[in-house]
Amino acid sequence: MLMFLLSASQRKVICEDSKTTLSCPWNQVIKITQATYGRSDKRTCKHPNMKSTRCVTKKPLGISRKNCNGRTSCTVAANNRLYGDPCPGTYKYVTVTYSCKVKKTPKCLRRCHKQAKCIRGKCVCKSGYKGDGIRSCTNIKASKRKVICEDSKTTLSCPSNQVIKITQATYGRSNKRTCKHPNMKTTRCVTKKPLGISRKNCNGRKSCTVAANNRLYGDPCPGTYKYVTVTYSCKVKKTPKCLRICHRQAKCIRGKCVCKSGYKGDGIRSCTNIKAGKRKVICEDSKTTLSCPSNQVIKITQATYGRSNKRTCKHPNMKTTRCVTKKPLGISRKNCNGRKSCIVAANNRLYGDPCPGTYKYVTVTYSCKVKKTPKCLKRCHKQAKCIRGKCVCKSGYKGDGIRSCTNIKAKTPCKPKCQKGFVCNFLGKCRPKGCKRKCRINERCVRGKCRCKKGSYRTKLVACRKVKECLKNARGKDYNGRMSTTESGRTCQAWNKQTPHRHSKSNVRDAKNYYREHRTERIVPNAERINYIELKSGKNNPSCTFGVTYGFYGVKIWTKENCREKIKVCLTPKNRVPILPPPEECRKSTKGTEYKGRISLTKTGRTCQYWERQYPHKHRFSISFKKEHNYCRNPDNSGQPWCYTNDPTTRWEYCQIPMCECRKSTKGTEYKGRISLTKTGRTCQYWERQYPHKHRFSISFKKEHNYCRNPDNSGQPWCYTNDPTKRWEYCQIPMCAACSVREEIVECKATVRVSGSCFYKSKVGSSCVYTVQLTNSQAIIKTSTQEMVLTNGGNLAECAIFTFNDGTLKIEDDVCKCFEATVVNK
Repeated sequence: MLMFLLSASQRKVICEDSKTTLSCPWNQVIKITQATYGRSDKRTCKHPNMKSTRCVTKKPLGISRKNCNGRTSCTVAANNRLYGDPCPGTYKYVTVTYSCKVKKTPKCLRRCHKQAKCIRGKCVCKSGYKGDGIRSCTNIKASKRKVICEDSKTTLSCPSNQVIKITQATYGRSNKRTCKHPNMKTTRCVTKKPLGISRKNCNGRKSCTVAANNRLYGDPCPGTYKYVTVTYSCKVKKTPKCLRICHRQAKCIRGKCVCKSGYKGDGIRSCTNIKAGKRKVICEDSKTTLSCPSNQVIKITQATYGRSNKRTCKHPNMKTTRCVTKKPLGISRKNCNGRKSCIVAANNRLYGDPCPGTYKYVTVTYSCKVKKTPKCLKRCHKQAKCIRGKCVCKSGYKGDGIRSCTNIKAKTPCKPKCQKGFVCNFLGKCRPKGCKRKCRINERCVRGKCRCKKGSYRTKLVACRKVKECLKNARGKDYNGRMSTTESGRTCQAWNKQTPHRHSKSNVRDAKNYYREHRTERIVPNAERINYIELKSGKNNPSCTFGVTYGFYGVKIWTKENCREKIKVCLTPKNRVPILPPPEECRKSTKGTEYKGRISLTKTGRTCQYWERQYPHKHRFSISFKKEHNYCRNPDNSGQPWCYTNDPTTRWEYCQIPMCECRKSTKGTEYKGRISLTKTGRTCQYWERQYPHKHRFSISFKKEHNYCRNPDNSGQPWCYTNDPTKRWEYCQIPMCAACSVREEIVECKATVRVSGSCFYKSKVGSSCVYTVQLTNSQAIIKTSTQEMVLTNGGNLAECAIFTFNDGTLKIEDDVCKCFEATVVNK
């Protein structure tokens, strides 16, 4: 039985209308033995009202036991509300007697296993045993036994942190109870061969398989049904030991010596303190570099110059070993502290000569410290942060970061208040009251009215437009604008200066570095593209058709010879003409071998290298393409036109040359291309819109955008224009390539090349006839038994070999007896 030691009883007196606390040590609890309320003498809790000394009630005993028993501390009060009034008119008190006793440990309700203990009312197995603590406590370290009958197998396994250890293994029969079978001639045949085999396969592993058969262990007793008995245990896997003794600042972890935190090395011979100082020695008249990792800086702790021993920097001149000066300390600290790397030299010019005639050296001790972020000298504003030693206002605030950080979005009140006709803006400044209407593009509100901005003028339609600078004629002799940038982006030299280029045009007045025309070559200024062209003298010339024979392209004027002198370029707001490319700037075929245009830029915008040059890239086309300047070409039958670039890092690139659009018929009712400009260069109106011209095709041609079409079977494709003064115009869409057929017949073997828009039909005897419908993109071939469509490459049919490539169909007919063909142009 458990014995509880009770401490001596304690007595507490609580006068009426007061209270006190009963308490015991932390490992003991209260036990109330006696409690009364009333008065039994005149000495306790003296008071004028003491009529009676023979009135006592025991009501406090039950209440205090309920509140205090089994607790470390509790409060006891004395009043009539709790216990009633045993003697009215008399001043009473509560007397409590209690003791502190050791807290009882809860007992287990059931008897524990012999290998278990009762802990806090529960049966817990002892160390090295596992179970419920009542019925079972199994020895974890104890061996396990497995029996495997002949011609079967089983798996041995251990927990994740343990491995198998085989202690015993036999094969044979020692009794008739195990693995019962009709063939049990003898029970005295056992071999220990399984022990070595199972140890080899299982020891040190978490799991393994053990089999029982004669092939593995032989047959110790023929004609008897046998079994394997294996006894094994699970051992905690041992951590591999280090083969060598580790450094005193290293630990053996998984068989390897690893330096402790804050140390660096191989763990056996060295573990250097990273935080400790490094030492460098620089012999006289030489120098060395001190350096630290990227996130650390140098801190010089010690530096001396002189000689203190004969081992360091050995030399014939070592008269004394007792001369040292500390001058290098201040100099090296000044040059090195706070830097990632610095150079330290050893010579008399820097530190003087403390011992003449002696060969000296500098000894420097330093350490690498993590670079501290500089702190702000002053306290930052509450809406600011300290960044690299400076107070910076947070996002959305503006100020010096110390005294002020003003909210940019918040309105600042105007001080003093604005006068009549003015309002306060978000910066806290007074501005004129807003206009009655919202100002349009190129307008601003000035004193309550919308006026044109600087550089704009008001038109007859009451709209403000920017003043555009342009040439009034192709030569631009009368140009007096303010453009001062060349077409390549270089700034112009002032006309009144002779550097960096000398010239004879210094008499130009008020020109500064603006464009003027004094040269024989004519190039339109790059600062403003000319988008308006008006024709006068060229209208009556039948050989000049706008958009075909002349116009504006890039930053240069281009024309045909017979129109050169009759072109005038000027600004006319009524007739807007967009920039058009010349007609040859497109390719008719996919590969574009026929392309002879003047595009000289690659897809990525790189300028082409001249074909006749061998720099920056050498090539084999310098002679054959000498006259092609630096235009994009396809000399080697590549995928499309290309050129060598002027970029030394990129040898060549393809050029961005669009495919030519054309119409197959004269009227072009089948045309589905994307040309949206008329012959005179006006932009087409969208078919779905009714402005500026109303029409009846808005629904049927809703999805045709503003492309040229022929919805009413007119002479050729046309469109309504965006010019209010011109309702409609024809579009300039060229005809597709005409049908071309070239035949070669040798000994009744025919080779035919067909290109363009053709319908080709052959007659070969009476059994093999085929037709071809050819366009620029495909060839539809029909024979008496099959139909095929070629877009690229070749195919073998029953009549001939067909090859379609780059818009041309090649037919090799070698099965004919005679050849006749009918060609119909379309």
